[in-house]
Amino acid sequence: MISKDKAKWKEDLNEIYKEKPVIVRPRIVFTQLARLWKGGASLHFFILINPALKDAVPEARYYLLAHEYGHVYKCHILHGIKMLISFWAFFLWLGAAFQYVSVHWYLLGLFVLGSLLYYFNKKVNIAEDEADEFAIKLKGSKVMYNGCSWVGEKLNDINDARKKKLIKYKNYKD
Repeated sequence: MISKDKAKWKEDLNEIYKEKPVIVRPRIVFTQLARLWKGGASLHFFILINPALKDAVPEARYYLLAHEYGHVYKCHILHGIKMLISFWAFFLWLGAAFQYVSVHWYLLGLFVLGSLLYYFNKKVNIAEDEADEFAIKLKGSKVMYNGCSWVGEKLNDINDARKKKLIKYKNYKD
């Protein structure tokens, strides 16, 4: 049996899905794993939500769902897969370089690692901005602002990233 709170989340997700359908509709999962990302995370087929937010107000539900659904809609999971493959290949190369090749190749590898980290950090920031834009266009900046503030207060998480989001939502012209 689905709890009353989870039913509300599913209704909101269905509403978003009707406006912007994707090939595979993601499922909502309430898990402690989502605490790593504070409010929620999207893993292509799943939208992970922090259990502390089960009783969220409608604007907070829309904020979290629209943002995470934006990641699904824009296929941002592919960036994560590319990142994992790149780092896996890099560390294999780095291990071989350390064992069999000179220190110069190893230092070159460290430079490449720094470049990869910089590149993927930029990609993550772009993905976050795209998901925010998607959410704003779907639900409006006022809903996003109120939802983001509610989640920040509920989780006691008003960090610099959330402050930047709040400023962006407040100054966005619908």
